[in-house]
Formats: sequence, C-alpha cells, structure tokens
Amino acid sequence: SKWLFSVAEHFLIGLIYEAKGEPNDQKEAWHHYNRLLSLARTKLDHRHPYICSLLERRGAVLFSQRKLQCSMLSYLACLHVLEHQQTNGSNVFNQADLARVLYSIARVLHDKEEYHDALGMYQRALQCQREVSLNSSRPSLDIVTTLCNIS
Repeated sequence: SKWLFSVAEHFLIGLIYEAKGEPNDQKEAWHHYNRLLSLARTKLDHRHPYICSLLERRGAVLFSQRKLQCSMLSYLACLHVLEHQQTNGSNVFNQADLARVLYSIARVLHDKEEYHDALGMYQRALQCQREVSLNSSRPSLDIVTTLCNIS
C-alpha cells in the first residue's frame, strides 16, 4: 500500500542518512523522519509505538545537530508514549528501550549543563540498565557508560 511505501521510503532513507553522520546528511535524516511523523500522526494514534520510534530517531538527529531543546522535546514525547504503552500493559517496549530513552534525555540535560536534572535521569536509566543486566545475566557496557557520565 501507499502507507507502507512511505514508511519504507522515509524511515529507511532517514536511517541511512543518519548513519552517514555528516551535517547535511543529518538534515536529510531529520527531513525524512519529520515527513514520516506527519504521515504517521494522521494515520495512527499519537501514542502508537511507531510514533515513539520516530520521535526517538528524530531526537538523536537533533542531538547530533546540537539542537538540544528540540532534541529534548522529541525525547520527552517519546518517553511519554513509551510510558503510556507500558502502563497499558503493552509489551512492545521493554526495560532496555526505557533505559535507552532515559539515558538520551540525561545526555541532553547534561550537555545543557542542567546537572541536577541530568543526574536524576541518569539514575533512572541506571536502574533500568541494572534490571536488564540482571535478566540477561551479562555485564552491561551501558551501566559503565552511565556511571562514567554520573561521575
């Protein structure tokens, strides 16, 4: 269908541009994610898991462009959708997804020099990362990274 073609076109092209990492490529990735977000919001519920994934990707692109306030808004919207999914009993997302988004929010706060708020988010991310590590019975590099950012 036309919807699936748009998903494939914009999401995959956005991922490719994002992976390239150059400033102009980041702008292209942002453009494709935003285009797909506009389409998805008219087609899907605003709290749909797919919207959450797009908001996270857009937040990452904005962070790499150093557009910290916009990145924060995107990550917070992503967190809102993720928490909504979890409170409704959905198992689409897990603790690793929550930890990743919390860590991303903490990084934005850290870079904005809002250290007290960043510490709180790092601690929430660390709690999730520890739960994931316990369940997988493997040490986690994410835990080490988070601890390094806290110190």
